Amino acid sequence: MFNATLLDTALEAIRADPERYDPMFPVIRWRRGTHSMTTHSLPGAIITAAGGRFDWSRYGVSHARGCHKQWTRWIHADSVPGIGTTNAYSAAAHLLGLNPGVGRWLFYAENRTTGAEQIAERIRRHALDDRTRTGKAQP
Repeated sequence: MFNATLLDTALEAIRADPERYDPMFPVIRWRRGTHSMTTHSLPGAIITAAGGRFDWSRYGVSHARGCHKQWTRWIHADSVPGIGTTNAYSAAAHLLGLNPGVGRWLFYAENRTTGAEQIAERIRRHALDDRTRTGKAQP
């Protein structure tokens, strides 16, 4: 069953602090000089809202424009019971009650300006279509 409450909780966290939203990776650690912060995409916010932890032993790194950036798309599988995957996109789809195999497609951000609301609307449409096809649509 589609977990709209979890999606709404993740969206509220993004709305509360839009500076910490970045659609490109589930979670990014930024550092520029003495300033640092962590940003989340929608799947990252979903995993965080569900109590998941990210696996920082598997990460990518870049240095551009005086900014050190470290990102990961992996989670600790034991941090969210019943997931069975360490891929953040699949895990977020699973937490929402959707097919984990479509996770990356559902959360795809066309560019850095792709809003969480746009992605959430795509997810809601997919969830409704899926329930309709399986005969589990709610009236």
